[in-house]
Amino acid sequence: MAKRTTRKPAASGELPEEIALRRLRARAEAQVLRAAMKASKAQLSTFAAAKVSRQTKDWRAPLTSADGAIVEDSVRLNARARQLVRDSWIAKAAVRAKRRNVVGTGIIPIPAAHEKGVELAEFNNTLEGLFWDWASDRKACDVEGRSTFWKMQGRCVAERFVVGEHFIVWSYTPNPYFVGLQLQSFEPEQLDDTIQSYDGNEVRRGIEVDALGRAVAYHFFERTPNDYLSVKQRTIRIPAARVLHYFDSERAQQSHGVTELAPVMMDIRDFTSFKDAMLFRAKMEACIGFIIKKANPAIGGPAGISANGDSATLASGDRALDMAPGMVPELMPGEDVVPFMPSSPGNSYEPFTETTVRGIGAGTGLSFGAIARKSDSNYSAARQDMLEDERELAPEQDELIDVIIKPVHELFTAFAIAEGRLGISPEVFNARRRVFLQAEYIPPARPWIDPEKEANASEKLLQLRLTTRKAIAAKMGNRHSRNIAQIADERTQAAAKGITFPEDAEQAAAQPAEPATPAAAPATPAGTQPATPGGTVNTEVNAESSLNGAQITAVLDVFGRLAKGEVTPDVAIELIVAVGIPRDRAEAMVRDQADAKPPEDPKPNPAQMRARLAVIPNYRPSTSEEMRCGTCRFLAGMNCTAYDEPVTLAFTCDAWECPPATQSPDSTGFVQPPGPPDGEKPFDQTSAREQV
Repeated sequence: MAKRTTRKPAASGELPEEIALRRLRARAEAQVLRAAMKASKAQLSTFAAAKVSRQTKDWRAPLTSADGAIVEDSVRLNARARQLVRDSWIAKAAVRAKRRNVVGTGIIPIPAAHEKGVELAEFNNTLEGLFWDWASDRKACDVEGRSTFWKMQGRCVAERFVVGEHFIVWSYTPNPYFVGLQLQSFEPEQLDDTIQSYDGNEVRRGIEVDALGRAVAYHFFERTPNDYLSVKQRTIRIPAARVLHYFDSERAQQSHGVTELAPVMMDIRDFTSFKDAMLFRAKMEACIGFIIKKANPAIGGPAGISANGDSATLASGDRALDMAPGMVPELMPGEDVVPFMPSSPGNSYEPFTETTVRGIGAGTGLSFGAIARKSDSNYSAARQDMLEDERELAPEQDELIDVIIKPVHELFTAFAIAEGRLGISPEVFNARRRVFLQAEYIPPARPWIDPEKEANASEKLLQLRLTTRKAIAAKMGNRHSRNIAQIADERTQAAAKGITFPEDAEQAAAQPAEPATPAAAPATPAGTQPATPGGTVNTEVNAESSLNGAQITAVLDVFGRLAKGEVTPDVAIELIVAVGIPRDRAEAMVRDQADAKPPEDPKPNPAQMRARLAVIPNYRPSTSEEMRCGTCRFLAGMNCTAYDEPVTLAFTCDAWECPPATQSPDSTGFVQPPGPPDGEKPFDQTSAREQV
């Protein structure tokens, strides 16, 4: 029901002007009442920080979006941040500390391709060598030929810390010596902020985004603005698929990063001013050596510097004398020399410096010791600081791997396969991308504060089964498999020269004595003696009189897995070495096992062989480049279509068949490396520029 309003009847004899005046007065009173209620509401806000009072009336807090807060101020912020890094030792030390602790000498990708528990050792070793050579050669890695991939990692971290973001653009240039992948760095100052839209898309300070806010392309100046060689700037548009944008997205719909120095810029600047003032005061106080006190201050003359420049007359009439080695001042009658003792407020520089550095470290995620390179703490306190730094910097390491290092390593792998450098066809790679792109990323090694205590703690964790040797090796910046291989090689070389390590002697002394001949060894359990391709048992290992029963059993088990195709010859060698057999002897045993010939038997045709094997053929390593699973007509991806079983490309079986004469094994062969999407031209510095 609508509310009815009634008007108060006008008083008898009231003039129309009086009626209008009364209405105006009532309206003004209502406005005043509403303003008072609004002010009272502000005073009674639930949060103290939301109240409007005398103390908060100058608190202006604009409410904007992420890009609204960054884009407008980013140019000035970046300029001031770079100036602080140039001039302030605190800012420079913070940048170096962040770069040193996040990447150090570089986060190393280690290929770890494996399938069903079997490592593709040959593929991994070849890829690792190719990537290391490429990443360590600045002319192969960098378009400009100035930086290695390890140095680029450090630049990404430093640029994100100083100006909030960094850009890596990848391109492809054929190279007969290295994989053709190349990288180029772009600074945020190179973003073209004069373009507001492009092809119907919004451009936010050089970043072209679609309706959903996803980056479509990046618009860069060829050179940094205000470059002394830049006469006329040209803009290049690079698709987002070719740009690796490294920044910290703290808010939703944020397309740019912001300098990590923003919260502490004023503190660094205030500290610089304080340092300059303290230094100036110290210089002024150091200019005065002694003061000559006069009995009659009126005698002397006006204040100022004497003609010889070695003394000055103070306003009080006393003379301030600068001292020099061997100087003997001449005093006037009634004068006395007293040392100059400035009324300094005390040594406040060091505590103020420490407090400031600690605050700057807290604002940038760094400890005091990381910035100042000073620690007066004991082991426990230093360990706690290091753990806090690790917790703070570990997410940044993961983000650097996800945004920069992993995409670069995967691109490198794809290009290497497309160029035919890894012995894998592009079709096989596309069918098993997850297999071949597996990798471990080893961060820089963390220094041990007390090596003995750290080692004892790691040993205790191993005993309690709370960690692994692989995890400990990763913390030290090492790869566990490489450690095993190096230890094995070291033991082989030492054994060849008759050298025994202390730990080997202790282990040998702890083992019980074994019979002199293998005949007295315990019987091998059933099912551990593998069959050769012809169905016979290779008993040559039983003739190794120097092996104990446990070693014989282990070797026979390895031979069984080798014959079934569960392990490669390289893996078999490592397993045999692990049981205490020298590497050269292990290699000979595996080679002899692979060369074992079956008894003479007419070879049936493939159909008969498949019928005889019934379910699974006898997969084994192939010494022929032509007769491999990788060239068999039954191969589809990494599966054998004849038996619907996964296969290893370097293996073969008795059912192997060559492809038809009309289809060459490498007919699908080499394919071009991955190119830019939507048919765009490859990007390079000369012909692939798209000028806006």
